[in-house]
Amino acid sequence: MMIAASVDSVLGLLPHHLAHLRESGLAVETIRAAGITSETSAQTMAVELNRRRLGSGFTPALRIPFLNMAGVPTFHRFRLDTPQKRADGTVRYLSPSGQGNRLYFPPGSAARLEQPDLEVLITEGEKKALAIYQAGFQAVGLIGVYGWRVPKHEQLLPEFEPIGWNGRRVTIAFDSDLCRNHDVKNAAHRLAAALANRGAVVRIAIIPEATGPDDKPIKAGIDDYLAGQADPTWALRQLIDTAVEPEPIEPSEAKLASSELDPAPEAARYLATITTGGYPRLRFLHSEWLLYRRGRYETVDESEVRTDIIRHLNGRYTHVGTSHMLNLVQQVQAIVHLPGRKSPPCWIEGDGPPPVDVLVARNGLVHLDAFGGDKPLPHTPRFLSRVGLDYDYQPNAPPPTAWEAFLEQLWPDDPASIDTLGEWFGYCLTADTSQQKMFGLFGPKRSGKGTIARVLRATVGAENVVGPTLGSFVGPFGLQPLIGKSLAIFSDARLGGRADQAVIVERLLSISGEDSLTVDRKHRSSHTCILPTRLMLVSNELPRLIDSSGALASRIVALELRQSFYGREEIGLTERLLGELPSILLWALEGRRRLKARGYFVQPQSAKDVVDELDELGSPVGVFVRERCVVAPEFRSTIGDLFQAWQAWCAEKNIKEAGTEQRFGRDLTSAVPSLVRRRWGGDGARCRGYEGIGLQFLT
Repeated sequence: MMIAASVDSVLGLLPHHLAHLRESGLAVETIRAAGITSETSAQTMAVELNRRRLGSGFTPALRIPFLNMAGVPTFHRFRLDTPQKRADGTVRYLSPSGQGNRLYFPPGSAARLEQPDLEVLITEGEKKALAIYQAGFQAVGLIGVYGWRVPKHEQLLPEFEPIGWNGRRVTIAFDSDLCRNHDVKNAAHRLAAALANRGAVVRIAIIPEATGPDDKPIKAGIDDYLAGQADPTWALRQLIDTAVEPEPIEPSEAKLASSELDPAPEAARYLATITTGGYPRLRFLHSEWLLYRRGRYETVDESEVRTDIIRHLNGRYTHVGTSHMLNLVQQVQAIVHLPGRKSPPCWIEGDGPPPVDVLVARNGLVHLDAFGGDKPLPHTPRFLSRVGLDYDYQPNAPPPTAWEAFLEQLWPDDPASIDTLGEWFGYCLTADTSQQKMFGLFGPKRSGKGTIARVLRATVGAENVVGPTLGSFVGPFGLQPLIGKSLAIFSDARLGGRADQAVIVERLLSISGEDSLTVDRKHRSSHTCILPTRLMLVSNELPRLIDSSGALASRIVALELRQSFYGREEIGLTERLLGELPSILLWALEGRRRLKARGYFVQPQSAKDVVDELDELGSPVGVFVRERCVVAPEFRSTIGDLFQAWQAWCAEKNIKEAGTEQRFGRDLTSAVPSLVRRRWGGDGARCRGYEGIGLQFLT
C-alpha cells in the first residue's frame, strides 16, 4: 500500500522510476506520450506476461507500452527494478511469453515513415528510441541487438516490410561496446547487410565510450550519450554524420534461406528496384512482357524477365530453385498485369492529354494540341505507348531547307503533292488511324521514292516501322510484325503469280479500315486487336490487286514521281536530309495540323490517273460497267447477255482470262451492290438476270 500511495497521480510513476527516466534524458512530455507507468501489482503483471503467477520480487517495475508503427500498444514490456537471475544470465526486461521479437516505434512514426527521404536510426530498446525521437529524429527500437530478425533465421521481421527501405539512409546506433563486443558488432553488421539488401544506405554510429577510475570502459547507450549533451539534436546530427561504413561480411551470411522466401512481398521488393516515379517499369499486357525504356514500352522476351528475377533472387537467397523463380514470376505478373481493355497509347493511371494527341520524343512527351512552342512534358511510365522517336523534339528548329529543296526538285510545279506528303508524314506520327487511308508512292527507278521512304522511317522512328512484303501477309504469322508499329512500308509492292490476292486485299482493307483482327502469334496465344499500323505502298509499277468492289483503290492516297535521276544520283543525300530530322518533324506536324483542320485527305490531281488505273487493275469488271453498261433502276439484263458483252470487252482489252459466268456474276455484284437478282419469263422461257443494269448498245 505504501508503494501504491507513492505513485504520481498524473504520470502514474513511482518517484525512483521517474528519476531513472529523467536520468536517461527523457522529458516528462516524452514519457507521457510514450505511456510509460509503474506497475506495483505482481498479479496484474503476471496477466500481462501470460504467466500463472509471479513472485513479489518482480515488482515494482516500469511498464512500457510496446507501440506499433501506428502508435497503438500491442503488448507491454516490463523493466524490473531487481534483475532476475536465470541459468542463461541476468534478465532485466520481460516480454509476454511467446511474444518473440518485435519492433518498437515512438509516437507518430507512421506519418513520418511515409516520407521516403527521412533518415532512420535503429537502436536497442524503447528508452533509447524515445531519446532519439525526443532529439527530433525517427527511431526504431529493437529487443536486443538481434531483435531485428526472426529467431534462428537471418530474415528481417515482417514489421520491417511496410517501411520503404530502397534509397533510405539508415544509421545503426547500438551501445558503445559495439567496437569491443564481437557479438554486438556482428549483429550490427548483419542488420546492415540485410537492410542494404533491400536498397537502404546504411552506416553504423560509434558512440564514444568513457572510462572509469580503474580505466575500464563504461558502457553507454545512445540515451546516456544524449543526456550528457548541451544540445542533443546537434550532438546526434554529428554522430550520424560521422557514422562509418559497415564491414563487409560473407555474401552467404547476408543472404536468406530460400525456404524463407515469401513470393508476394518479394515480388513487390523486386519491382521496387525497377520503379520510376513510384510506377513499375515492367508491365504484362496481352500475354506480352513490356519494359519501359526511353519513354516507351518495349516488348521483352519472358526469358529476359526470368533472368533478371533469378539475379535478384540469387542476390538475396541461398539455394534458389526453378520453383522459387516461377513463383516469383507469377507474383510479378499478377502485380503488373494490365486489363485487356488497355490498348496503347493510353494512360495507365491518372489523367493526361488525349493519348492520340501525345507524341513520345526522346526528350519528353509532346502534347500536339499545344504544338508551337511548349516544352515537352516529362516522360512517365504512367503513359503506355509502344512507339517513340529516337531524337529530340525541338520546337524552335529552323525550317528544313535541304528537305524542302529536295521535294521541290521532285515536284517542281506541284505544291499539292508536297502538302499531301507532309500530311501523310504527320498522320504516321501518332496512333490516329481515323482517316482509314493507305498511301501509294509510285514512279520510275531512282525517282526519289526510296529517299522519301527512308526519311519517313527516320521521322517516325526506325523501331516503329516494319518493312513487310505483300506476299508475307498470307503467311500464318503475317500480321504479327505489325503489332505495336506505326507504319508498314511495302518497298516493292508487286506480287508473284502464286500470291493469294484475296487474302492480301482482305487484310489491307481490314487494317486500313480499323477492323478488329485476330492476329496469330508464334509461340504465343492469338491476340485480337485493331492494328494501329498505317500502310504505305512504294513501287516502280502499279500493283494489280484484284478487288471487284473497288474499295481498295478508294482507300489509297497516291503520289506520282515522273522523273528519274538514274545516273545522276546525289551520294550522301539521305544522310544530309536526316541531319534535319527535328526540322522535318515540325514540317510533318504542320501537315498533321492541316489534315486535322480539314478533316480528310485530298487526292492531288497530278496523281488522279494513278488512282483510276489502280481501280482498273483491281476491278476490271467495274471498268466494264462504266464503259459498256448503264446502271439505273429501270434497266434489266440477263446474265448471259452481260457475260457475252464482258467476254467481248476482255478480248478488246487484251485480258486473257474472262473467267466463268459464276465468277463474273460475283464480281459484278461486288462492283454494283445495288443490283437485284431476278428470274422472269413464262414457262419454258424463264431466264436469270439483274434488275438495275443494262447494256449500252441495247438501250
